[in-house]
Amino acid sequence: MMQRSVVCIVVLCAGLAGAVPARFTVDADGVPGSAEMLSGRGRPEHVMRRQLLEHRSEKSSAGKIHVVYSADSDVVPGLKASIASCIASSASPSELVIHVMVQSKHLERLRRELSIESTQRITSAGAVISLHEIPTTVVEADRGKIPIRIRQERGELDDPEVYARIYMDKIIPQMKFAVWLDADTIVQKDVKELQKRLQQSGKTIGFVSRSTKMYPNFLTGKCAPELDVSWSKLKNLTAYNTGVFAVNLERWAAVKAAPRIEKLVRLQNSCPGGLWKGGSQPPLTLAFQLHDPNHSDDFIVFEKEWNALGFGLDQKNKDETGQLHILHWNGMRKPWKSNGYNKAIWEPYYRRYDHL
Repeated sequence: MMQRSVVCIVVLCAGLAGAVPARFTVDADGVPGSAEMLSGRGRPEHVMRRQLLEHRSEKSSAGKIHVVYSADSDVVPGLKASIASCIASSASPSELVIHVMVQSKHLERLRRELSIESTQRITSAGAVISLHEIPTTVVEADRGKIPIRIRQERGELDDPEVYARIYMDKIIPQMKFAVWLDADTIVQKDVKELQKRLQQSGKTIGFVSRSTKMYPNFLTGKCAPELDVSWSKLKNLTAYNTGVFAVNLERWAAVKAAPRIEKLVRLQNSCPGGLWKGGSQPPLTLAFQLHDPNHSDDFIVFEKEWNALGFGLDQKNKDETGQLHILHWNGMRKPWKSNGYNKAIWEPYYRRYDHL
């Protein structure tokens, strides 16, 4: 259906030298379209429109808590439950802007399943849910090679949706801070705390505490000299799970985090047998743990309750989950599958989405 345009007259502030009225149209999304701004002759229309969009995004983003997911059609049930839990756990749902990055081939299904008519919706509690198409450049980017056995054990860890988190600053440029959540999570505490603590730290990223080491769980031991660090240090680095993390995207771009991760992925793909087992998790954590010893860590660590792992690996005692902040169904037994674990914990949030 063709969108109608509304003609508006704007009188610029009389205090501005040479101020004159400007006539332009406003599209249905509230963004000025074809312009005849007398004071702006010489600026291409598409430039003016982009600047106005950026200004509106920056203004609307102030004071917001941005939560980011990436999803395909297979994880839609998990995504719906996680979004519903995130909103339910927020003290101020109207501050939440929930972003979902998705490939174009899955876009229509995500719109339908999430009840989004165009690119975003606002829930009854005031939270915004937005869809963002993953660019072709990200879909076609190099991704770490994964052995068939590891893919069978851990799932499609090399999907474009998994690697999209490395390019959040490009796909959703209006954000300064964001909290990343995997779609197989249930949130039980306000994630605003993660963003606030990262902001106060002045660091680029915040991981969740974990006792697991990189070797032998992720590193293979092959091609280790390529990383220019002693094996004794390398094997004892923490294998942070990146299903939950907070990130300062301005600093992410400034410290060139994505190129550092891309370099590690190239090393992975050129190493016979691979540097690590897994997808984007090892290079993301290694990019921040491998640095000049004279420099301090550019990350902080949150308490382990912010990423309680194993809900997709075995059955849990529901009575023991109350003190956990985020439950994570890592593993193959997702709660929306017929053989899934811990369905009784997950299902109420899945049903809740339809009433947002």
